[in-house]
Amino acid sequence: MMFHMKQLPMETLKMLNSYMEILFKWNKKVNLTSYTKEELIDIGILDAYVLTKVLYKLNIKEILDVGTGYGMPGIIVKIFQPSINVSLLDGSEKKIAFLEYVSKILHIPMNIYFKHLPDKNWDKKFSCIVSKASMKEEKLIYIARGLLNKGGYLIYFSSSAPKRDNNLNVLGCIFYKRKIGNSFIIIRKKTED
Repeated sequence: MMFHMKQLPMETLKMLNSYMEILFKWNKKVNLTSYTKEELIDIGILDAYVLTKVLYKLNIKEILDVGTGYGMPGIIVKIFQPSINVSLLDGSEKKIAFLEYVSKILHIPMNIYFKHLPDKNWDKKFSCIVSKASMKEEKLIYIARGLLNKGGYLIYFSSSAPKRDNNLNVLGCIFYKRKIGNSFIIIRKKTED
C-alpha cells in the first residue's frame, strides 16, 4: 500500500508528531515500545491507517482496542478519524498511565480501561474489537466472543491467514505490503450470542 505521512492533513500530522514526541519521551523512562520513530511510521502508523480505511468501509463507529499497549492502533485511529468512539484496554498500569496522559495532554477523548481479560465480572459489550499483536489468535477469539454484541466485528492484525472458528466467522482477510514486513488484517463477525 502506498502511504506517506505527507498525504495527511496538517492537523493530523501535528497530532501524530505530538503523540510520537510524548511516546518516545516516556519510552526513555518506561519501556513502552522497541520501535524507532521510522519503524513506528512504517509499521504502526501504516497499520492504523489501513485499519481506519477498513473501519470506514464497514461503517464502524466505535472500537475497543484490546491489549492496546502504548495506544496502537486505537489512538492513531482516533487521530485519523476523530468521529470514531475509541476505548482502550490494557493490563499494564504503566501503559494505562501513559494512555491517560496522552488523552489529557492531546485532548483526545477516549475510554481507558485497566483490565486483565478474560474477566467474567465485566459485562460491557462492544460492536467492534480491534487488536494488534496483543495475544495469540485463539485467546483473542475467546475473549472477543464474550465482549462482542451479536453481529459485532473482531478485526486484528496477523502475520498469517486466519484459523477457523464457528462463532466468529471470517468475513475477510486483507494482505498488504509494508517497507518492513507484510501484514494481514483479519475481519471476523460474531454470528451468535
